Amino acid sequence: MPITRSRRKAAMVGGNDNGTSNGTVPVERSHVEATTSAGSSTVPVNEKEDPHQAHHNSSNDRKPTMEEYMQNLSPWDVFNVTTKPWVLVDDGSFYGYFDWVPRELRVGPWSLSACAYLFVLVYLIALSGVYLLYIEQRSWADAWRTIPDTSPHGMGGPGDNPTQFLLKYPAVYSTKWWYHTLTTLWTLYVVKLIYYGPVSYKAWATYTVQSWTLLTVRHLLCTLAPVYDWALVAAEMIRFPVACSVTVTFCVWNFALAPFCYFVGMKTPTEKRNFLKFVTSFRLTQIHVFNIVFCVANVYWASPRRTLVAMDLYVAILSVLVYMIWYLGVLDRFGIHLYPVFSPRAGPLIVFVTWSGVLGMYLGTFFVWRALLQPDSL
Repeated sequence: MPITRSRRKAAMVGGNDNGTSNGTVPVERSHVEATTSAGSSTVPVNEKEDPHQAHHNSSNDRKPTMEEYMQNLSPWDVFNVTTKPWVLVDDGSFYGYFDWVPRELRVGPWSLSACAYLFVLVYLIALSGVYLLYIEQRSWADAWRTIPDTSPHGMGGPGDNPTQFLLKYPAVYSTKWWYHTLTTLWTLYVVKLIYYGPVSYKAWATYTVQSWTLLTVRHLLCTLAPVYDWALVAAEMIRFPVACSVTVTFCVWNFALAPFCYFVGMKTPTEKRNFLKFVTSFRLTQIHVFNIVFCVANVYWASPRRTLVAMDLYVAILSVLVYMIWYLGVLDRFGIHLYPVFSPRAGPLIVFVTWSGVLGMYLGTFFVWRALLQPDSL
């Protein structure tokens, strides 16, 4: 209802239409639609809120759906560090899923210690790669193949096959070959369940699912190794990365993360019961428990054993560096904090202990598997 300036003044001081003051605005949810500085002589006042406006306000307060949320994000934003902020989502929590992570680990600059540690780590890995590739370039390949001497006084001639493989993978249709074949189909079935599960393709952002996928690939390569030389070479190249990633996943999840979440993170009996149901589901049991069974069978029993060399350890550490860059450079920007203990915003002590702990686990796992894979071991 349009009113004059005098009526607007009365309304502002709590008066009514009769000019008497009662000290309060006489409507429950009144508001004044202010004009611009140019103004007009009348201002509309709504005695009751417009139902359409109320619906509009409630829509603004509604949490957007995942599809609406993703419309504001683009995978290409990760390459934009000039016009986009480092943290691309509100409050550093993707769709609010990671609000449970302390805010200081989600937003804000990285700690100086994390930046320094990452720089030194990349430098040392690059330096080690130069040494292994150019100074001990044959040590890795010599672990599974030999190159005949083609010199004038050697036994091999120019027309001979220059590569003779020392390792003999199980023949086609043998018992161990059937193990590799059937387990390949089984692990692919689990991959299908993960893909069509609640998280779908986004599950491959996790270290665990990547490890399971690598285990699947090696089973497939071992199936092809008796027929194709390239499959044998590829299977040997990822032998220790598979063994290491599966061992780390099995130990960290079953003896650290899962017990911590159950006894510390879950506060009520209902939460504990739901969490226990979650971790004992078919998919999670496969990738967290049976993964080590398939790994031992594949790497130790069904494949010819060989002594691990320094290059095996290097490839495994290189793979964890790649995941580290993925986690810090991509997931951190989108507010996906799967492993908040490894946050680059943590203090110097936490950064040093957690990041060095991962490298220490890889080193320890290397020596354990090296002892197991000695050709003369039981």
